[in-house]
Amino acid sequence: MIDIVGMVLPALLPGLMDGLKGLFQRLFGGTKPISADEQIKLMKAEADKLQALAEIDKVYGEPSKWVTNLRASFRYLAAAFLLSMTFLVILLYYFSPEQMVLSEKSTGTYAIIEVLLQIDGSLFFFLFGDRVYINLKKR
Repeated sequence: MIDIVGMVLPALLPGLMDGLKGLFQRLFGGTKPISADEQIKLMKAEADKLQALAEIDKVYGEPSKWVTNLRASFRYLAAAFLLSMTFLVILLYYFSPEQMVLSEKSTGTYAIIEVLLQIDGSLFFFLFGDRVYINLKKR
């Protein structure tokens, strides 16, 4: 059957990591306090890092509107493609005439469906898990 832990674990992982981080900070005293000068240097280094990352993604010239829209929505289009392919594979498997005859021998097809459903669980929590975790953390 479908491994429910493999579907739920991606949603629970951010909260678990946050809890472990808090536990280790309590046990080992967290980070040592830093001076204002060191804090300013860290903030400047972080700003330089973000500026370098922005320079990498900078587009030279004027790209077409459809290119920028496609680039912004690529992850969501890939997620929709994988979800629809899983739905199609399940429909083809369960409504195929050979499925009745080969039900005991078709473990390979069922393994493919199981893998696709686990990928879809990860996709679901990619789309909704962060938002749920952030809302739960605010409460």
